[in-house]
Amino acid sequence: MAAAWMAARPYLLPILKANPEFYGKLPLYTGLPGEAVLGVWLRWDAVHHMNLALRGYFDVSPGDSVFYPLYAFLVRGLALPFRLDLVLSGLIVSTLASFTTLVFLYKIADRFYGSQAARWSVAALAVYPTAFFLLGPYTESLFLALTLAAFWFAYQNRWLLVGGLGFFASLSRGPGLYTSGALAWTAYQQLSQSEWSWKRLQFRRLLPILAGLSLPILGGIAFLAWKTWAGFPSLVEVMRTYTHWVVTDPLTSLSRALLACLHTPNLEVILEATSALAFLGLTLLLIINRRWRRPEWILYMALNMGVFLSRYSTYASPLQSIGRYVLVLFPAFILIGDWLSRRGKGIRLAYCIVSSTLLVLFSSLYVLGWFIG
Repeated sequence: MAAAWMAARPYLLPILKANPEFYGKLPLYTGLPGEAVLGVWLRWDAVHHMNLALRGYFDVSPGDSVFYPLYAFLVRGLALPFRLDLVLSGLIVSTLASFTTLVFLYKIADRFYGSQAARWSVAALAVYPTAFFLLGPYTESLFLALTLAAFWFAYQNRWLLVGGLGFFASLSRGPGLYTSGALAWTAYQQLSQSEWSWKRLQFRRLLPILAGLSLPILGGIAFLAWKTWAGFPSLVEVMRTYTHWVVTDPLTSLSRALLACLHTPNLEVILEATSALAFLGLTLLLIINRRWRRPEWILYMALNMGVFLSRYSTYASPLQSIGRYVLVLFPAFILIGDWLSRRGKGIRLAYCIVSSTLLVLFSSLYVLGWFIG
């Protein structure tokens, strides 16, 4: 990313180099190495996250209240006591979260499909074309780390820990509260396989599970309630007024994306329509293939895809940002990893070359101001 910026910088318009209007109260990086190493990350939603960490909710646009608080809180909490640059602090938080994500992705894939599939699941996510967002000042890696940890400890029957992790996941991204719906199946399986009786309520066994399933929901509700108490507009109003989103059904959003590919084809529109179709297809594979059919994963994929497709943008491409959002759909990467683990070296190599080439391309375009996610 630094190399792409330095190569293209002499040819960019001055407005793209350092325009205070784009960055709010954030410091402008105008010299080396800050401009090439830190400044390249300040694009699109990263600017909002960093301003939120710097200024708090009451000193930014009401439209920024759509972002959940945990990531900005952690970035500020790391930057202030150690006197770190804010973007550097964000990169540290995201890098640690990405490392945690890959650890728990490996552990979950290894549990069900073995170490070879686990290694390729990690590789599939690491070289995914938009995976650079996991390292940048965005919330995806933090949310995914907390969510994967919650799933892992649910499999270990440690539901109080699940509840705590899910609570914080819901404070990092809105879809965190839907994780409870997916994990409810795991809880049901564990209760069905034990000596627990529906006629004799064993509260010592039941209460931790209820806490584990309810705390993620309470986390999301608590933030929305605080927003209302603080006087911020509702989520629907923010989406309509500030982000130009319209709430609708998934079929309408998907059809608009496909029509946009026909009428106004460009990189953004094609990337987002392709991402939606690819992960819908992977969700279908989880359903129809017995080897990959795990109900909690299917629920997780379906609920999140439902959220991603329940709105469309009237300002930019219809499925704006879905190319980044799909990074949190970890069952899809386990599916890909298991599939790759049973293929020949040629197919594995081809997958890595194609995917990582797109990763380099998209991260470079992001630096130059293209909207990738």
